[in-house]
Order: sequence, then structure tokens, then C-alpha cells
Amino acid sequence: MEKIKFLPSTDSDKTRVPHAEVLLDMPDLHPQPARKFIPEWFEKLSAYHIALKRIEFESATIKACRPVQEFLNLGYVIPLWSEHAFKRDTMAGFFYSATKWGVDGHMGDQLGDALKTTNMFQMGNVAKFMNPWQVVTPPGYSCLFIKPFYHFEDRFEIMPAIVNTDKFDSTVNFPALIRSENCGDGFVIEMGYPLVQVIPFKRTDWKSMIERFSDELTKKSEIFRYRMKNTLNLVYHKLCKAETKFK
Repeated sequence: MEKIKFLPSTDSDKTRVPHAEVLLDMPDLHPQPARKFIPEWFEKLSAYHIALKRIEFESATIKACRPVQEFLNLGYVIPLWSEHAFKRDTMAGFFYSATKWGVDGHMGDQLGDALKTTNMFQMGNVAKFMNPWQVVTPPGYSCLFIKPFYHFEDRFEIMPAIVNTDKFDSTVNFPALIRSENCGDGFVIEMGYPLVQVIPFKRTDWKSMIERFSDELTKKSEIFRYRMKNTLNLVYHKLCKAETKFK
């Protein structure tokens, strides 16, 4: 089993949360396996609903979808380490961080003209959450940093990226675009909010190939389709599941 480490930063950058080492004594703010941050709506959802109370109309919900379950349990989540506030500048028309520390920014023109071609995000600066945790992985392993999708955050969008965390001996910060149409005059993100999902993976080379189905693959597919059609429920779970543990 490989190990991933989360270390509180000793960086004295004035934009970063000061004295981050105190986070070691605050377990509710520790990065933890993603399974501990399952969205409440998903937890409450029944795996099946039965229309008209008749079993022949039984149908599955997303709760029974094994691929979604595996994604929700994949990797780790970094919860927000302090409350963050964003307010709208009524004169300029854009949002700015009203938090003392833990947020910095990028100039929007670093994205070229991308923000000019969409009305989804505000123009101007790109917010950047100054992560107090340094992430360390074994040699040959990188991390994908993305938003925890199924929490359906509609106020801001974490910009995904891959970092070679076995070589990058510093903290990974998280740029975010503000969805200004959903934010009124401002909003607060609560401490402990599941901010970023961290998915470690081993770097390896791949080569794509385009081929016709061979007789062997055709036979294999026919057998698989037979099993699918003759399995009552949880088909993917029974035929395709893979167990990966994150502790």
C-alpha cells in the first residue's frame, strides 16, 4: 500500500493561513479519505425506487451506480481550513476576497481571452485558495486536484490540475473562477467545506490503438452481455467492481 502525506506548511507567505501547524490538533480540518465527505443528498437517496409500489417497475437511482460510488470514494478531500468570504464590489462589478488571509489571486488575462468568450464566470481576477497543506507522494506518483463534483457547488469553480507531488516540494494552491451570476452581493464558504478532491495516481506511458473486434473479443463480449442481461440488479457492481482502499 502506497502512502500519501499531508504536512502543514511552514511557508511564511503573508497570504497563507499563519501557524498552519495548529491544524495537526484539529482533526475535523484534516485532509481525509473522500468517503468521509459523501454528499448528504447522496447519503439520503434510496438506491431503488418502485413506481406504483409494483416490483416490475423497479428502477435504480444514481445511488446504485457503482462507477459513481467509486468516484465518490476515490482519493482524499482537503476541507477548507478557514472561513472564506467574497463580496461584490458594486462600483467595479466583480467579486473580491474579504478574508484576511488564505486567498490570493491571478490576473484574469493569464487565461488569455477565455473569460471574454463566456458569461459563466466573472471577468477580472481569478481567486486562489492558499492551501496550508503540502502534499507528498512516493516517487513516480502525481496527484489530480479537482472539485468534489457531486457536491454541486455553483458559486465558484476550482480549476483542476495535475501536480507531480513527488517532485514539487511546496504547497499546491487552488485557483478558482467565481460564478458571479449565482452569488448575489457576496457569499461565505464555511470552514470544513469539502474544497478539493485529491486523486493520487502512478505516472506511466500509454499508447492508443484503433482495431477491429477480434473473434476472441467478440466471444468475450457476448458472454459479458449474457451475464448482464441475466443479472437482476447491481450488474456493474457484481461484474466489474474493483476494490481500491484509501485510508
